[in-house]
Amino acid sequence: MGPLYTSARSTRNEPARYFYVCKHQLVRYGRKVCQTIRADLVDAAISRFVVDAMNRETIDLAIAVREQVRTEFAEADRQRAHRIEAIRYEADLARRRYFEVDPANRLVAATLEADWNGRLRELDEACREREARALARHAELSNPRVERIRALTRDFERVWTASATTHTDRKRLLGLLIEDAILSRDGHEVKVELRMRGGKALTLDTVHLPRPMAQVRKTPPDTVAALARLLETHTDEATALELNRAGHRNWKGESHTAKRVCHTRRRYGLPSFLERERTRLRAKGFASAPELAVRIGVTPGTVRTIGRAPDDDRIERAVIATDGRRYCMYRVPDPGSNRHSDQLGERNPSPAEPATASNAQQGAS
Repeated sequence: MGPLYTSARSTRNEPARYFYVCKHQLVRYGRKVCQTIRADLVDAAISRFVVDAMNRETIDLAIAVREQVRTEFAEADRQRAHRIEAIRYEADLARRRYFEVDPANRLVAATLEADWNGRLRELDEACREREARALARHAELSNPRVERIRALTRDFERVWTASATTHTDRKRLLGLLIEDAILSRDGHEVKVELRMRGGKALTLDTVHLPRPMAQVRKTPPDTVAALARLLETHTDEATALELNRAGHRNWKGESHTAKRVCHTRRRYGLPSFLERERTRLRAKGFASAPELAVRIGVTPGTVRTIGRAPDDDRIERAVIATDGRRYCMYRVPDPGSNRHSDQLGERNPSPAEPATASNAQQGAS
């Protein structure tokens, strides 16, 4: 079953959009349509092929072939002339035999007369064939017509793309060149196979159909892989610079920025450089200041103060440098002993202890 050329309008005010629809499975088995292809893209590919085929070089090549055919025709005409001369000689010989026979011998005379008539008919057929071939040769393109065809190559593209040329006119022109076309769709690619009038078969360049917007806006897989690799050791801003240096672009063809890198990694669930560093430090026993303060019984400010002190080794600090900010994580060098925790409690008593002692003194007095 051949495809149907159908139109569709989303609204009345919008122009019609045409599609090639194969309904073989739908009509025969009640299933979904076999394939649906946008007609404008396929028609554009065939139009480019037709316009390229009707160029001056192709026409000149055809005219050169015509000259070669004319030479071959002249050689064939000479062979036909020799054949006519041979048949004429045989007919003249049969005529002399007929006139030389004894009229009283009617059986021999009838045989010779039939042979003469056969030679004459053969001669007449050979002459008619040569005349028909000669008429066909004269019916070939004359020089003015050849020049007109060469001029047509300059006007063909203008006529083909003119707004006054209807689809019916283009279809009529295509019918002079193309016998049929076979469309095969594989995902978002369409293969166009043409069979010309002379029997030649050829395949056009693959037609790429537009993909859905959800697929168009996806970041290329190689860019996502490079992003995941760079985030191991780079911040968002440094990752953007490295991606631009490597030639990676987003779906719009734009260069990467720190904001776009942040959006991409969140979309694909990739942890940032800060999150990766925090995870690695937590594996080594580090924690944030509030978490460590709760663990050892001091305030977060005390943890930060001791961690910044260069000559105090009770709390170890690790600094994560990011774009414009620093994040710190802390740990007690020996979490298994309470020595450091006791020292922290002695040097930094809680605010409630002095009040408790003064109240006790007042009660004693």
